[in-house]
This record gives sequence, structure tokens and C-alpha cells, in this order.
Amino acid sequence: RALDERLLEALTPAPAETEVEDESGVGEIEDGGEREGRDGVANIVGPSEAHEQPKSRRRQQQEEEDAAAERTRFKLINGKEIFQEKTYLVGVECKKAASDNFSIEESLKELEQLADTAGLMVLGSTYQKLSSPNPRTYIGSGKVAEIRSAVQALDIETIIFDDELSAGQLRNLEKSFGGGVRVCDRTALILDIFNQRAATHEAALQVTLAQMEYQLPRLTKLWTHLERQSGGQVKGMGEKQIEVDKRILRTQISTLRKELESVRKHRKLYRNRRRSVPIPVVSLVGYTNAGKSTLLNRLTGADVLAEDKLFATLDPTTRRVLDEERH
Repeated sequence: RALDERLLEALTPAPAETEVEDESGVGEIEDGGEREGRDGVANIVGPSEAHEQPKSRRRQQQEEEDAAAERTRFKLINGKEIFQEKTYLVGVECKKAASDNFSIEESLKELEQLADTAGLMVLGSTYQKLSSPNPRTYIGSGKVAEIRSAVQALDIETIIFDDELSAGQLRNLEKSFGGGVRVCDRTALILDIFNQRAATHEAALQVTLAQMEYQLPRLTKLWTHLERQSGGQVKGMGEKQIEVDKRILRTQISTLRKELESVRKHRKLYRNRRRSVPIPVVSLVGYTNAGKSTLLNRLTGADVLAEDKLFATLDPTTRRVLDEERH
């Protein structure tokens, strides 16, 4: 009987357990568990946790890719890092102005060049033919809905209109497109470019003054949610916040004008000195990006910034030219 039991025991297969141990000492078992091979302590990972781990890695990888994409949206302009906002362009072709030599396509193309100069990333554009612009939203309600869909699909951050918008139109359009989308017009875009490119003190003053004068009639869109300020002991509704802000802005405009006048007096003195010297003065005048800086560099050997961009150079430049034929 003892011999039979030993023979039966020898013929019966033992429970199979396959263990593979790598260099780190972590052993794998066939049932999907994990245990530490050297210490013999089992650490079982269930199927749900095993599924969550690659999911978490994918999420982390996606976040790293998004962060890298955000870093690539910074553009160096005049020594400054400018964040490239995702931009959409909108134009209106009025039927009464259809005979104009400058078509809406050409105008939007120039607007795209302006946006590129300002460091914006243009993702799309559209235009609409109207007998006259809509007084409330400048464009029709159907076009507003179409642009709203494009904003959501392309994740647009800024919408630029090809013509100047009123304060009411800006306010209504921002409400239609959502609070996270900035709406501006061609004039605001050009002033922003001037602000980036102004190099001299006089140019910086002129640009700041122009921006404030542009903002003054459009401040209503900023303060419509505020009530009147308290009038203190005086009975009544008090003063609106918009009135306070306009008063502060007018004071700043007045200060800037006085400072500009002082700078202009100094420039006038320098101009009178140049006129007293019998040297002819030649001026290069032309539309933006016509090649004035390039021509100046060729004639004088100067190293003035010359780029194929609108308003690449803002400040006037003076250089001496030696007439070699006469000498």
C-alpha cells in the first residue's frame, strides 16, 4: 500500500506556476499578478488598475504635447515674445462700393498680412455681401451663426473685422461669440502694430495718444455691468463708473498732448538748423511695404530694418548721401 501511494504521488502532476524574474527582481505569474521575486512578497494588480495605468500615461503624454504646442506659439518680434493668438478675419463688401478697384479679397489678404505683422495666427476668413452694414452686429445674423461655429471648431481666440466697428457693434458681437473671444477691427490692429514697432519717444507718445483717443468712445462695452457709484452724503444716483473712467482717460490724453507738443518744439529746432545748412533734402514717400527702407539702404548703405511686412518700420529715418559724381 505504501508503495502504491508513492507511485500514485509520483504520477500526479504538481500545480504549474511559471515565474520569470527580470533584472529588477520583479516576478510575473501567469494569473496576471506581480510579485517581488527576491523577497517573495506578492503584489497583485487587478485588471481595472492595469487598464488605468496606460490611460494615465496617455493623458500625461497628451498634456505634454499640448504644453509643447503652446510654447511654439510664441513669436519673437522686435526683441519681444508675442503670443500667437488663433485669429479669424471677417469682411463686408457693400454693393454700393462694388465699383471700388480694391476688392474684398484683396482687402482681406492685406488684413491677413497685418495680422501676421502683429504676430497673430490666422486660421480662416470669411466675408459677406450687403447693401449696407448691419447697425447692430455689422454682419447679418446668419453670418454671425456661421462664425460662431468656426470659433468653436477652430478654437478661435480673436476675431478681426476689416472695417472700423462702433462701440455698440463691438459689444453685441462679443456677446454673440462668447466672453472668451476678443473682437477688434482693422484700426485697433494697426494701432497694436504701431505700439510694437514704435522705437523713439515721440513715436511711443503718438501711438499711446492714438490708442487712448480710439478707446474713449468705446469704453461703454467695458462697464455696462457696473452700477452708479455711491454719491456719499449727497442724495442721488451718483456718478457712473464709465464717466469716471472717461474723465481719467481725458486727463491722460491732455497730458500726452502737452508732452507731444514739447517734443515737437525740439524737433522744430533741429529742422530749422538743417534748413540753415545748404544741403538738399530728399524724402522717400510711399505706401507701407512699398520698398522705401530697401531703397534707402541701397542709396545710402544704411542698415535700416527692411522686411516684407506691412508697417515693419514706423519711425522716419535720415541718412547722409555722398554724391560721388560731383566729388
